[in-house]
Amino acid sequence: MPKEAKARIKINKLLKEAGWDLLKDIHPEYYTGEGFIDYLLLDSRGLPLLVLEAKSEKHDPLDGKYQAEKYARAKKCRFIILSNGEEHYFWNLDKETEKLILRFPTKRDLEKLRDLPKRKKLSDIPFNKNFIVQSQGNVSEKEKRYLRNYQMDAVKSIINAY
Repeated sequence: MPKEAKARIKINKLLKEAGWDLLKDIHPEYYTGEGFIDYLLLDSRGLPLLVLEAKSEKHDPLDGKYQAEKYARAKKCRFIILSNGEEHYFWNLDKETEKLILRFPTKRDLEKLRDLPKRKKLSDIPFNKNFIVQSQGNVSEKEKRYLRNYQMDAVKSIINAY
C-alpha cells in the first residue's frame, strides 16, 4: 500500500462524516502548477474553499504546512487542513497559527466562516481621546469620561508594540 494510502482511507472517512460528497465536493490530486493538492474541497458554487494536505501516518501533519500554504494561495483558498489520518490541524490563513481539531468542518461551517466580516487589526481602529466615550451610551456632556493623556500614551504604546 502506498505511503499515504492508510491515512487517505481515514481522511476519506472523516470527510464523509463531516458531510462532504467525495465525488462532487472534492477534487483529489488536483494539479496547481506548483504541485499536486491532495484534496481540494469546493464550496456550494464549485469554487475552491479548502486545501487538505495529507501525510502518511508516520509523519507529523505539520510537515506539509508550507507546501499546503503554497497550494492554497495558488487556488485563492483561505482554509487548510493538515492531516496524517490521526492528527488534524485547521489553519485559517488570515490567522497566524494552525489549531488542532478533532473532526473535519462541514462545508456549511467553512462557508459561514469565510463569509464572516474580517475583523479590523488593532492598529486600524481609529484612536483618540473620545475612544471610550463611544461606549458610554446616552449620558450628559458633564458625565462623559475621556481618556487622560497618560492613558492615551499607554494605549498608543500597546498599539505600536502590537
